[in-house]
Amino acid sequence: MAVLPVSDVMIDQTWNMVGLKGTGSHDLVVKDIFVPEEWTFIRGGEANLEENLFKYPTLSLAAQVLSEVAIGIARRAINEVRNASGLNLSVTGAPATIQKPTAKIEIAKAEARFHSMRSFFYQSLEKVWAGISKGEELYDDQINMLRLSSTNAVHEASKICRNMQLLSGMTGVSKNHPVARCVNDTMVITQHAFMGEMTYLNAGTMLCGQLPTPGYL
Repeated sequence: MAVLPVSDVMIDQTWNMVGLKGTGSHDLVVKDIFVPEEWTFIRGGEANLEENLFKYPTLSLAAQVLSEVAIGIARRAINEVRNASGLNLSVTGAPATIQKPTAKIEIAKAEARFHSMRSFFYQSLEKVWAGISKGEELYDDQINMLRLSSTNAVHEASKICRNMQLLSGMTGVSKNHPVARCVNDTMVITQHAFMGEMTYLNAGTMLCGQLPTPGYL
């Protein structure tokens, strides 16, 4: 990776996705620019700074940045349904969503799913950070839990948002409905390379005492 002035870079606006539009994750184009070696670094390489932050697993941190976004979006989706369900009256005269037993069950399941995946995520993170802070050796199985909990959080968040959309009825598929946006945003995160099925494969491979593919840890 290279660090250079923004004036040397052209932004190619290729980010035209169904969700996470606000990230502006466009492509960068650089032509005929020389970057001195001291302004470059290898992503995932050995850190040359001593602070604890730079001892944290690089790829795990990159994945967790995505997971935290998904966790927050899932929280928003649940809140939207809980706060608005009493106002969503059916045109057929049926009871409001919040009065339906099935809706109450799904909201309770969503809360349980949310807290479970969030706890797994932060438990794995906090265990590694506590070890780093004490100067302890970081083990591969700990990094594996960082990666697994990150992917799990994203996919669980996506399921939560979709279930909340189903409870929202036709209003939940409106382009301007906040839960519809939550569904699209979390769906985009599940498409990221760090969150694919390979994560589960590598995690399971390590849990079975075998070596993961290069680049996983």
